[in-house]
Amino acid sequence: MSSEGIVSRLAEQLVEATRRSTWAKANGQDSRTMEAVVQSLRQTLACVVQFCSPRDLGPEAFVLLVDADGASQIRHAGQALPVGDPHVRHLFEDAGVGLLPGQAIVLAPRIVRLATEDALSEIGVEEARIRDQKKNLIEAFLTAEALENCEAQRAALKPSEAA
Repeated sequence: MSSEGIVSRLAEQLVEATRRSTWAKANGQDSRTMEAVVQSLRQTLACVVQFCSPRDLGPEAFVLLVDADGASQIRHAGQALPVGDPHVRHLFEDAGVGLLPGQAIVLAPRIVRLATEDALSEIGVEEARIRDQKKNLIEAFLTAEALENCEAQRAALKPSEAA
């Protein structure tokens, strides 16, 4: 997409997100996440109009990258964060912003916090499941070991009984 096309699309997304955020705030709804989407789009637009790609920002930046298939990932310090695509996508869609293939967006801290909070919660559930599986395996191991020791003791007693 050309530079003008990128700016035009960002401006459209910014207008829609601003409209929804303003409406939510005027109707007493929590608009903080929508405002964070607006902030993200503004930061991205400022970067692009200065002929800078969000992909080229330093390691301290959090950048949402959307691949050609539409899947997204958050990059920070040269790495992809293990954050679920559906959650991030939902945050933007609530603000009326559809993520486009090839798009790169500089993320506001609130978006990163919400996305990582959700991922940490999912990891906590997974850790609990793994701890439970580990506990069951340890119990099975100890039971099998005890049975094996009993069999070995029985086998050791049998020859002496025969004498």
